[in-house]
Amino acid sequence: MKAKRIAISLLTSILIMSFLFGSSNLSSQGANLDSPNQGDIIGLPAGMDSYIDWTFAAGSLFDSDPVAVDLDTDGTLEVLVGCNNDILYCFDHPGSIEWSYTTDEWILGSPSVADLDKDGSL
Repeated sequence: MKAKRIAISLLTSILIMSFLFGSSNLSSQGANLDSPNQGDIIGLPAGMDSYIDWTFAAGSLFDSDPVAVDLDTDGTLEVLVGCNNDILYCFDHPGSIEWSYTTDEWILGSPSVADLDKDGSL
């Protein structure tokens, strides 16, 4: 049942990321490339499903859906995703880890982003 939930979550993530990244020339998809117990994130140039632009293997499963947002206002989207290795990852547009934050527990929920002080910045 957990595998089915993960598969549905990955499919939902694929659809959301394809929609969000379509205008920025990059889409992001979740996949399992090398191990049944490890989730991978794959960045794909929009419209080029057979070409993998970047990948990331966390060594653990991604149980949260990714969130795409321009955190640094550079005109490109970053991808935030939590992993059950207790780490929240922020990937930049080319797929490099921009920063990460280690928590005390698995991250099962999707990250939320908001302009709390209403200054136009996240």
